[in-house]
Amino acid sequence: MAKVKRQSNVFISYARADAPKLHVILKNLIASGLVNEEDRILKEEDLPAKHGAVRKEVKKQIQSASKVIVVWGTASANSQWVNYEMGLADALGKPIIAVISTKDAVALPANLQNVQVIKIASEG
Repeated sequence: MAKVKRQSNVFISYARADAPKLHVILKNLIASGLVNEEDRILKEEDLPAKHGAVRKEVKKQIQSASKVIVVWGTASANSQWVNYEMGLADALGKPIIAVISTKDAVALPANLQNVQVIKIASEG
């Protein structure tokens, strides 16, 4: 009997500067089994544009997520949104997968719980 994979919501948090890396990062996470091809990937940029309600929508998406992926580096460390999303995920007890580039390794906040760190080699 074939094993049926269940679709789940996976929220991905990243700084805009890291957007070009998302495809490769997701491909690596799928290959490693941390994300399934059937998973629904939730990103802030995909949220319905509701004037003044972005924070509320982000919170709703993170609450519905089975895990949160954070693309972490210098740009993310300096992003209010990424820090908000990661802090919210941590407060909600969501598993966090922090994807850190070997070329842009910035320390994660020390107070985070339930974080799995994945290091990836950066191209160029």
